[in-house]
Amino acid sequence: MNIWPIRRFQNRASGIAFGLLFLVQHAAACDACGGGGVYNGFGFMPLADRPIVGLNYRQLTFTHPAGNWNGESAVLTDRFLSGTATVLWMPIPRLRMVGSVPFRHHTRTESLQSTVLSGVGDLRLDADWNAWESGAGFWVRLGGGVSAPTGTYMARDASFKQLPPSFQLGRGAWGGSARIAVAVAPDAWTFIATGETSVWGSNEQGYRAGLLNRLGAQAFRRMAGKQRTWLPQAGFHWESWQADRERGSLLLATAGSRFVGRAGVTLQRASQLIHVAAEWPLAQDVASDAPSLGGTLEIGWAWQWSGDLPKSRVRFL
Repeated sequence: MNIWPIRRFQNRASGIAFGLLFLVQHAAACDACGGGGVYNGFGFMPLADRPIVGLNYRQLTFTHPAGNWNGESAVLTDRFLSGTATVLWMPIPRLRMVGSVPFRHHTRTESLQSTVLSGVGDLRLDADWNAWESGAGFWVRLGGGVSAPTGTYMARDASFKQLPPSFQLGRGAWGGSARIAVAVAPDAWTFIATGETSVWGSNEQGYRAGLLNRLGAQAFRRMAGKQRTWLPQAGFHWESWQADRERGSLLLATAGSRFVGRAGVTLQRASQLIHVAAEWPLAQDVASDAPSLGGTLEIGWAWQWSGDLPKSRVRFL
């Protein structure tokens, strides 16, 4: 069946791909800190208007500066791999709900030893409301999310020393986020600007992660064919995280900011989607003893329900 007969505010191909993009970014670890906690991308809303099931793989590496020691062992790199299962559904036409279960594999390489953590990270549930929409191709989405402290946050290395919070699988505390997305979709292009703020409570050890703020912008181009559709995309995001607190004391060395570029492509064929993207830091402002982020790779797959469902006034797909 040909699903590209008309060009609407948001065509089916780009709508499905945006849904996949949300799933891919929704699954990512917190790039600001490296490990524990949930990173919900840079504010992308789930734009698909049909149920989606997605799987995502993501890897990123932090390199430690010379002089970072764990006893007599020099800390070299932290590598984070994650695989996340995500489900998106619409209880009512304007409301998108997203639940995700992350599985994480963290490896710290030192000069004298290596440490590996594997297991479930912090679970997350998000909701996004289509607050305003226009048939002219303009919309506004408002949303938020909650993360549950299901991931390990007190793991120790081979010498029985507790690993830093940034390397743990979870934060050990409940978290929440609020976000907004604004988009305009002229013809085959779509441009999205987003903003998001995330906050966490204190865990039982009295540790509390600092406030994380993110702003982003991204452009998409639809290239439709008879059997498949390609969606190349490019953009950037800026993130700034405040200092963490430990038993009320401010840890100034944990604050920082980063400006990141992003490029990728989504291939859609019928209800199947495959997504590949890469990110790279264009600028970083972190403490002198803090690790720096290298390149990030993500690969995603998604399947979208093709049955009839109630629609909102504007057809996104």
